[in-house]
Amino acid sequence: MLRKVILISATTLMLIGCESPSASDDAIDQRLIFIVSQQTHYYENGNSMAAPNVTIDGELISPEGVKLITFTVNDVTFMGKEYCDYTPGGVSIGYDMYGYRPRMIGNIDTVSTTIVTSHGTLTGNLSKPDQISNAVLDVSDSLNTDSTLTISWEGGDADFYTISTLYRWNSGEDRLYDFLYHFSDARSYTFPDSTFSVNGDILSMGVTPYNGPIPSFSMTPNMKGAGSGYFYYEGLRIGASAGIVVGDGFDGFPSGGLSRDHSYGIDTHKPYKGITNQIRSLSPNYSIEVE
Repeated sequence: MLRKVILISATTLMLIGCESPSASDDAIDQRLIFIVSQQTHYYENGNSMAAPNVTIDGELISPEGVKLITFTVNDVTFMGKEYCDYTPGGVSIGYDMYGYRPRMIGNIDTVSTTIVTSHGTLTGNLSKPDQISNAVLDVSDSLNTDSTLTISWEGGDADFYTISTLYRWNSGEDRLYDFLYHFSDARSYTFPDSTFSVNGDILSMGVTPYNGPIPSFSMTPNMKGAGSGYFYYEGLRIGASAGIVVGDGFDGFPSGGLSRDHSYGIDTHKPYKGITNQIRSLSPNYSIEVE
């Protein structure tokens, strides 16, 4: 039986200094997820610029009020208050007030970072994962419900890979979209037969290489300092040929008439969200209800 994934969108508030609200008298703790992502283009003054670059994202999670002061990547220091939003339970690192993300131009093979918060400092070092190629599926255009599906790819020596999938299906009169994330430390992944158990279609699927600890309940932080730090270097995502009809297909688009509606494309929901979701689930202490 397919588990329905419910995505909750919360309005974020920009706070001066990006300080989350104090919660309790528990011992001070913090968990940092810091992700440097390889890119091939960026926008400047509304124009698309073709040049290698990296962007920076992350989450700073704590059951205590916590403030992001600065984060430094190689020799570039960014002020925390300019690139973060309040989120329930911590701070989201990302866009500034004008919609720009922290970015560094150039082909950056290795990264060292220092993050300074009100609870202390975390440091880490990583190299860029090798590019992968030729992601292929073991089916061409259709898949029976309750069947396994394997995706495989070539190249690379990454620590692990994220397989991100956009699956569209019906529940009564509702049109539902599932953003699925799976992790593999091999150059292939087989979806269990329970993954695609109802009629629908697979709109998008891709593989992204990462250096950093593979998300699991036994994962070990790879940053040094105050709290637990999980540092990742995200390589370039490659897509597999999608448009796979599952069973009888999406209602209204039976087999042979697959919709090409990509309005909910996987690229609007970054692959690293699977990592942040997994790390957030490691401890119930990091879930804070805000009135």
